[in-house]
Amino acid sequence: MPTRTLPRQVRDGFPEARPAGEVVADLVGTCRGAGFGPGHALLLAGTCRDEVCLPFVGRLEAVWGPAFHVGSLGGLLMLGRSGLAAAAHHAPEDPGQPQRFVVVACAHVGMDASGTFGYLRREHQTVSSWACGALMAFRDELVVGRLALGFVPADPEMSLLRQRISSALHYGKVPDVVELTQLVADVIADDLDA
Repeated sequence: MPTRTLPRQVRDGFPEARPAGEVVADLVGTCRGAGFGPGHALLLAGTCRDEVCLPFVGRLEAVWGPAFHVGSLGGLLMLGRSGLAAAAHHAPEDPGQPQRFVVVACAHVGMDASGTFGYLRREHQTVSSWACGALMAFRDELVVGRLALGFVPADPEMSLLRQRISSALHYGKVPDVVELTQLVADVIADDLDA
């Protein structure tokens, strides 16, 4: 049995974590104040393919309308210039104004009932499983020292995830689950800036 409450463990691991509804409300207020309101800007949603991310994206879409989905495994932004060019063709047109985008991109991690990060018990399953599965698989490869960095055509997203995240790691250090999730969030931010 954990000695801390689950909300406290979330705060300890992720001090800046806030409820999804609060994040969405703040985002909408900030964006509207800058002229990026629904109907005037296209939402680009960059989350992992994991179904546990869908409620968050659903909250965003409830405000912005359908998103142009730009995420991949781990929440990484792998769409590149071609994907961004495709998104540009979907943005609302406002005469005399540039096309506008609101990008929400993030990493995610699960936590099971015992307070263990990296796992959660999904609806209709009897045991906990990895969340984010791609990041946990990557971390396991680091732990056993078998990280395949070549491109695997049958597994393109995981190949690119390994390459992108390994380039941000400190050599010889295996991050814990919280550190890895934070590292991926930083990688996503860096890639978005680039």
